[in-house]
Amino acid sequence: MNKLEICMIGMQRSGNHAIADWILQQFENPVFLNHVVPFEDPFNHRRTRGSNDRESDKTLLLYSYENLSV
Repeated sequence: MNKLEICMIGMQRSGNHAIADWILQQFENPVFLNHVVPFEDPFNHRRTRGSNDRESDKTLLLYSYENLSV
């Protein structure tokens, strides 16, 4: 169960990681899924920080989309 879930959307090299790092420091046991692919399971993504077990209790699940074309 996620107590809090945050989705970040931004451009590459725009400071997203600095903001994400600051947010992550505010929580115990956070999970950060970086540069996830739209419409795919973000937990199958390789670039993660923290436990990638979707069933574990997390104080924060933060995931980030970068450089999306519409």
